[in-house]
Amino acid sequence: ESSGKSGSFFFFSNDRQFLLKTMTQEEKNFLVDKILPPYHNYLIENQDTYLAKIFGVFKVNQRYNSSPVYLMLAENIHKISKRMLASIYDLKGSTYDRSVEKKMGARNVKKSTVLKDLDFKTRHGYLCMAPRDRNVVMETLSKDVDFLQRHGIIDYSVSVQILRFPTGISTKVKHRLSRQLNHAFISQGSCLRIIHSTETLETYYSFGVIDYLETFNSRKQLEKHAKQIRRLNRGLDTSVQNPDVYAQRFMTFMSERIKDRALSRVSETDENDSGPVSTQNVNNGLRMSNPTFIFKNSQTISTDDSTPSLSRAQTNFFSDGCADAN
Repeated sequence: ESSGKSGSFFFFSNDRQFLLKTMTQEEKNFLVDKILPPYHNYLIENQDTYLAKIFGVFKVNQRYNSSPVYLMLAENIHKISKRMLASIYDLKGSTYDRSVEKKMGARNVKKSTVLKDLDFKTRHGYLCMAPRDRNVVMETLSKDVDFLQRHGIIDYSVSVQILRFPTGISTKVKHRLSRQLNHAFISQGSCLRIIHSTETLETYYSFGVIDYLETFNSRKQLEKHAKQIRRLNRGLDTSVQNPDVYAQRFMTFMSERIKDRALSRVSETDENDSGPVSTQNVNNGLRMSNPTFIFKNSQTISTDDSTPSLSRAQTNFFSDGCADAN
């Protein structure tokens, strides 16, 4: 699959738990040479982060092309079956040139079409969730954005999937999707990636922060000024801004668009229906296992004797997950 203006290509694992994404040499250099140690430390200390975790970087040499291809192995933040996908948004908090529907036309927009900020405002408006869930989301996002801001990172976004049970499906299929949701709720522990919406009993949100390897460099500054000159507007709210302005705008947008609204009814279904549970009812006695980083050339920060050999991968790896507390 290809991704918009960036021209990146995605390759998903069969179980959709992981993805391979092409990346530029500039992104690779920034990750490996500039922020890897603080990034590693941040993930260790903030295991409930919304940052889509990066597991490795690969360099692939091409036989008939002198330019190598760089691939990033990362967590796929959207693991629920595509059958439940109602819509998907890429949200940055910007208003300039942030409508896909306007360009494509409403008739051409599919459920899998990645929409943007202005589309979200007109089509959906808000993410509605329980007050406790909203507090967790905003606190976690605030920590993530603070980390990105301190390291001069911009252009990141929240990828949000709106999930609903499709109409006209058999009871067997609905039970299977319900079990998948239940598993996602329980296994995430403190990693609140799947959230029960308070819009309806059968609406859910899946989201995380993606595309966080871009800095406010000279190329990005030139891009910003070029757009302002083209539109003859120095105050144009382009996506590209300095890290401080970008972070403030991003958090303001998310704060305005995430609402704490409680359902008037309990969100659980009958026990025999194997229906989805609410995040309010998930056992909090869960923790994440400790991430492990294995560096190229056997330079190790943290190791685990049980970690299998990855000698064939000339790259940087870590593993993480949610596990039951002892």
